Parts: sequence; structure tokens; C-alpha cells
Amino acid sequence: MWFMPASVTNRPEAIDEAAPRPEFLAPASAPTPPALRPGPCFRTRLVERTIIVRLDPELHLGDGAAEEARKEMMSLLRDQGAVRILLNFGGVRYLSSEMLGVLSHSCREVLDRGGHVLACGLDPLMRDVLHLTGLVQSLEICSDEAEALGLLLH
Repeated sequence: MWFMPASVTNRPEAIDEAAPRPEFLAPASAPTPPALRPGPCFRTRLVERTIIVRLDPELHLGDGAAEEARKEMMSLLRDQGAVRILLNFGGVRYLSSEMLGVLSHSCREVLDRGGHVLACGLDPLMRDVLHLTGLVQSLEICSDEAEALGLLLH
């Protein structure tokens, strides 16, 4: 049994649970959080020994997703001989600590080879995150992907 509040009926009375609830008393359906998505949390493309990484704006990392991302980045860096990374943060408002670790490790790998790392599409929040984590010291920030590619490929 549940009770209808007196403010609705002017007097509290028991309501049969099996009876359909009036629409105005139906529980508000809270939006369900997005499900953890399997698969890559970013898209990569290799252009002239430059890895272009477009981070997923709907980034939700489940178990093992950061590890998959690390393996993909290391494969591109080591097996394909990439010496430059362009990180496109367009639309991204959150990164997990695991993903920040993957990006940090990838940046160090490129810089140890004498390469360059650029980032673009940063909103103020992500820019602050990169400052707080110290990643900003390892990369150059550009306004958009075209500007960054122009700097890297010329």
C-alpha cells in the first residue's frame, strides 16, 4: 500500500498498489546514465608518421578500455614509426585518470624520440585538466585540427 498525500486529495487515504497510478503521481523517470561502450574510446588515423587522435566526446571507459587504448597507441607509435601526435579534444568534457595516463605515456614516448605533440579543440575545462596534470608542458595547443596539422606537416 502507498498513500496519496493530503495536499493532492485533501485527505490521506490508502490506495491499492495494483491500481494504476495517476499520471501526475507516476515516478519521475530519471535519465539513465549512458552505458559503458565497448570498443575504442577514440579514433586514430596515421598520416605521414603523425597519429591523429580524435577523442570521443561521449567518452565512457569501462574495464579494459584504457588498456585497449594504450595498446592501440603503442602499436601506432612502435610498429608504424609515428613521431608526432595530434590530440583532438573537440567536444570532450571529461577524461578518466586511466585515459590521462594513456595520453601521458604516449606523449612521453613521442617526445623521447624527438617528436612533437599538439592538442586542439580544448574547452576551458579540459585546458585546466591538462594544466593540473602537467600534460600541457609536453604539448603545444592549437585552436583547431587544421592549424595543428599545418604546424606538424610543414
